[in-house]
Amino acid sequence: MQLADYQAYTQSLVALAEADDRIDGLVVLGSTAKTHHQPDQWSDHDFWLIVKNGTEDDFHTDLSWIPQFDRHVLAFRETNHGWKVVFEDGHVLEYAIFPYSELHWARFHHYALLVDKTDISDRLKKMKTTQDENHTTVSPLQQVQFLLSLLVIGMGRYNRGEKLSGLLYIKHHALEQYHNLLQSIVPPQNAHLVDDLSPSRRLEWTHPEYAEKLHPIITASVPDGAELLLDLAVEFADQIDDFPSDAIETVRHVIRYTVDKQL
Repeated sequence: MQLADYQAYTQSLVALAEADDRIDGLVVLGSTAKTHHQPDQWSDHDFWLIVKNGTEDDFHTDLSWIPQFDRHVLAFRETNHGWKVVFEDGHVLEYAIFPYSELHWARFHHYALLVDKTDISDRLKKMKTTQDENHTTVSPLQQVQFLLSLLVIGMGRYNRGEKLSGLLYIKHHALEQYHNLLQSIVPPQNAHLVDDLSPSRRLEWTHPEYAEKLHPIITASVPDGAELLLDLAVEFADQIDDFPSDAIETVRHVIRYTVDKQL
């Protein structure tokens, strides 16, 4: 979707929310909010409609309220509150319908309130403060310990013959955990682009040097990818108190087991 069309679609959501008496508020999130980074042609529309209690089923059972819904090729309910819609040009909506009484279930990072007919602004500010206060901080030591355990579990499954499960552990779970570790140790180059809810987002701009090192994991074999993650984690040994050095050779042995067996 071209940027002009994207902005026009945002305005159609605003017009919808302003005109419908059942809707108390429209919140846009991520790039749609334009608070920290701008949308581009690949951006989805991420938003919530806050609706009057008791009207939420209207929006779940009849989707004709969605602007340009006649162009959709896919629409499905993802969670109790959330939906995904895909249009014929590939544009995606990720939205949630929150009755006012259930807004406390929402979790969010960057947002903008485009329509507010009640006290939603104050409520969101309080929710964000509470969410930040309740955020559990995990130490770099805990993160690297978790990463090492994921490498062992993943390679154990891979060596057992569960190739797909092992691949998922190494190239998804362990890789994501490394992203968490990286974010906690290395300051980002563009702090405003960091996504607290999804640390792998925009890594090419926040930590370009490390993104370049991590890209080969995608095409590497599972054992080679696991060893690359291990080596990258070891690079932080001097920056983590009580780094579990004694575990490194054990993890490496588990990783190399398949390679050595094939030689």
